[in-house]
Amino acid sequence: MKKTTNLVALVLLSLVLITTSCKKDKEDAYSCASCASAPEALAENDNSSKGIYKGFVLGSSGTIKFNILNGGSLITAEMILDGEVINLQSSISWQAGQAYFAPFTGVHNGQVVSVDFSVGASGSTPTVTSINIPGHPNAVIEVIKETSDNQIKCFEGTFSGDDSGGLNVILSEQLGYWTGVARNSVSGSNTPFDGSISSGNINCNCQSGTSVNATLSGDEITSGTWNDGSGTGTWSAVRTL
Repeated sequence: MKKTTNLVALVLLSLVLITTSCKKDKEDAYSCASCASAPEALAENDNSSKGIYKGFVLGSSGTIKFNILNGGSLITAEMILDGEVINLQSSISWQAGQAYFAPFTGVHNGQVVSVDFSVGASGSTPTVTSINIPGHPNAVIEVIKETSDNQIKCFEGTFSGDDSGGLNVILSEQLGYWTGVARNSVSGSNTPFDGSISSGNINCNCQSGTSVNATLSGDEITSGTWNDGSGTGTWSAVRTL
């Protein structure tokens, strides 16, 4: 009877340890509390220059979201740079069936911030053509249009190894596509890349001799590796928009 009691106690203790371990793993997993859980873009804007456009800022690091009359009368953008919110707006009116180009401006720390945005009439090829962020020279912004059935997620991260710096990413799990830019912290040079996502595996459409790979798990990009032919290292990122 004593042996049976001891065996039961050991089983119960094992279950407690397993449950505690699983709970801890779940609690330790990063989750972006401020990020939308579903597309914010309305279906009526899917094939229009109206809608939601999301992207990252690199140099320093942050995100940006353009709202072009998505279910309202506002044409605005919200940039979050190094954790600080910069509100931008445009006074250029939108015209149905036409491409949209507009400067978005705002004030941050008493200085004017401006970002010029353009997009085709159907929402194709959204591009930031000019950037002026005082204190952040040579900043890079990349954006992708979100649709009602294609959520865009933005990640901020870093890379290290033979070189180091910031590495920010935009991706669409529905399209199985990702794109990003790495900025070398020493030289200030930018390296763009893009690739595919399949079953959580991130792979780069890199030139021969270069590779960028990682794993997408929830709101985290982990186990990232890079090899540019002259150096190697690791990288990771977390979702912030």
